[in-house]
Amino acid sequence: MKIITVALCVLLLSSCDDTEAEVIDATEVFTEPKPDVKPELLVGDWVEPNPIDADELQGIELLKDGKARSINMETTQYSKWYITEGKLALIAKSIGIHTSSIDTTVYTIERLTDKELVLKDRDLTISYTKQ
Repeated sequence: MKIITVALCVLLLSSCDDTEAEVIDATEVFTEPKPDVKPELLVGDWVEPNPIDADELQGIELLKDGKARSINMETTQYSKWYITEGKLALIAKSIGIHTSSIDTTVYTIERLTDKELVLKDRDLTISYTKQ
């Protein structure tokens, strides 16, 4: 048993060397570049089909002064928006039965053009078109 222990120690010591390993930050390697966020592209009415009624549109109106308004959404009332670290933050009041809360959701901007806005929050992806 002592021979096996000594052999393992020798093997471990011989596998060590004095060279320093290069450490790579995995977030730099695997993170896709963020789109260039131009606030002026965000201003306007952004809509998507209503998941309950495909004949209706719902969405958000983003105003130049940082204010926001809901479009055809009774239970989510947007009030403000801003850009933080290349992401879109939306402040909204959620209205439920006998309850309400104000939340800020920060969305990753997956795509932004003059006609298309794709936002992502964890597993949720929302694809808007500009009206």
